[in-house]
Amino acid sequence: MQVVWDEIQYQNKLKIDYDIQAKDLPGFLTLGRRYMARAEAAWADKNDPTDALHELRKLAAIFVRAMVYCGVESRVKKGGKR
Repeated sequence: MQVVWDEIQYQNKLKIDYDIQAKDLPGFLTLGRRYMARAEAAWADKNDPTDALHELRKLAAIFVRAMVYCGVESRVKKGGKR
């Protein structure tokens, strides 16, 4: 989806302090939980999907970046073949 790709490019360009940037799987999972909480709060506070979907776009990009940067492997099919 183009919106997720655009968000990934945006996140890649952010000037973030390297010491607090997610660099490993636990860091990405923690960041993901934070943004999941933000999406839930946006929905609960307004009962309107607009702000929650804005956070969900960020969340999707965070997890796609995590898979890329942490080296996710292809799904293993039954019988052990990729």
